[in-house]
Amino acid sequence: MTLMRPRIFPEMPTLREAIDRLFDESFVPTGELLPVMPTERPAIDAYATPEKFIVRVALPGMKAEAIHTTIAGDLLTIEGKHEEETKVEEKGYLRRELSRGELRRSVTLPQGLKVEAAEASYIDGVLTVTIPKLEEVKPREIKVRTT
Repeated sequence: MTLMRPRIFPEMPTLREAIDRLFDESFVPTGELLPVMPTERPAIDAYATPEKFIVRVALPGMKAEAIHTTIAGDLLTIEGKHEEETKVEEKGYLRRELSRGELRRSVTLPQGLKVEAAEASYIDGVLTVTIPKLEEVKPREIKVRTT
């Protein structure tokens, strides 16, 4: 007879599920090569100031022309492709290290942004997307009168 215990956190995987997932995702299946284009998730900073919403994405070594940013509805998507090849030959031994891959990261944007005025700049491996806020959502000071 198996004793069933209620799950306190049903959204959290059990140890067995976590281990199964680890083995499913960590090893290359027999007969297959490594994935040709792994998808990476670059690190981001997203924050708001009183005037604008800013997203900064770390993309070291990426060429500016390989980066594509789109806004669809309330979703900012940053995509890119990176290819670099190194070849080393030593006494009958050939080694090739191919660093290539795709990256994709999406950020849900808050309400009240003027997306048609969005700007992007890429300096020193960091992409910065700046989106100004609409006038009606910017904080404004209200003067207090005395009677």
